[in-house]
Amino acid sequence: MSLETDVRDTVGNPTKAVDMVNHPPHYKKGIETIKIIRSKLTMEEYIGYLRGTIIKYITRLGYKGHDEDMINDVGKIIWYAKELESYLKEKSHE
Repeated sequence: MSLETDVRDTVGNPTKAVDMVNHPPHYKKGIETIKIIRSKLTMEEYIGYLRGTIIKYITRLGYKGHDEDMINDVGKIIWYAKELESYLKEKSHE
């Protein structure tokens, strides 16, 4: 899932849409933080981090006041759940 935001250049012409859930531009300043977190935590800690993040987004869903924020948060819930699923599958094959 992604929520693409219309982006316009300095003269108002449409440019490439930005995916604010899976690839927000402010995360593209070098290595993504999630990769650093994963490399520094044990398996148990990383699973707990992902589960906690999912819970965080679920419990505050709808409190930001805008539909776009809720859509972004649902996308983040899905992203972290897919990351957890992928990680568990990867670790089960080691």
